[in-house]
Amino acid sequence: MSGNVRCPECGKLVRIPSNYTKEKGRCPSCNAVLDLKILSRRVQSETKVPQKDLPARRKTVDYHSESHPLIQLTKKYGGNLKKYGIDLEVIYALIRKQVIHKKEFEEQKSQLRNKMLTPIIAEMIRLPDFSFSLQERIELWYVVFSFLPYAFPTEADQHPPDEGKDSEAVFNVYPRYEYAGLVSVAYVLSGYDNTEIKSEIIMKIITGERTTPEMKQLFQEILDSFYKGEFIKRTRKFLEETRQITKHVPEGEERTARQIEEDFNFGFSWIAFYLPS
Repeated sequence: MSGNVRCPECGKLVRIPSNYTKEKGRCPSCNAVLDLKILSRRVQSETKVPQKDLPARRKTVDYHSESHPLIQLTKKYGGNLKKYGIDLEVIYALIRKQVIHKKEFEEQKSQLRNKMLTPIIAEMIRLPDFSFSLQERIELWYVVFSFLPYAFPTEADQHPPDEGKDSEAVFNVYPRYEYAGLVSVAYVLSGYDNTEIKSEIIMKIITGERTTPEMKQLFQEILDSFYKGEFIKRTRKFLEETRQITKHVPEGEERTARQIEEDFNFGFSWIAFYLPS
């Protein structure tokens, strides 16, 4: 079925790679599901089908920030995020006092993470395709911080004057970074219809298996699919826009914005490892 087909929803020509064997795929322009077996029989050139005669593209859902699916999902599981943060704070205190060792700490952290984040992930992979603007990312992160049991790190936290004083900066890290990775990948892969692969990828994110051979194999499935072009486009756009967060905030909120920018970059930039060179 290699060649070009025309999307019946938006009218754009869609190239089918020569190694693509599935009978269905998605239009990279409007995300409509395409029956490639049928459409490949109706291949028409641009000159034979004038753009003005094509059906109008369906209007996509215009999410307002407060009703954005990721913001709604985050609010719904705010209690989970808060408890995860509080429990992490407790086990951090235990390891600093040498009550537990690093191995026990990692085991407890892993159990907490899986318990608190698994129900969120289960809903994330079922979300339909959605947009995720820069402003929505910023607003989502204010929501996340409102649930976590600690404030943004202070200058004193980053450079404690007293070496023996505990720094609260570390308490902010894991829940935010992990959640940044989850919501970022949920957006980039929201138009990809293989929920099994999406689930495996997202679960590996929270277990720290970001650059393992198994993860590489999962992303190769995406790069071999009809969704490849959209995956690359969304990933690059997301990375580029995230680096601009500090330029899109009101005066006086630059420090908070830098923290948000760092969270998204740290939580998501690893995915660039899977982009073709």
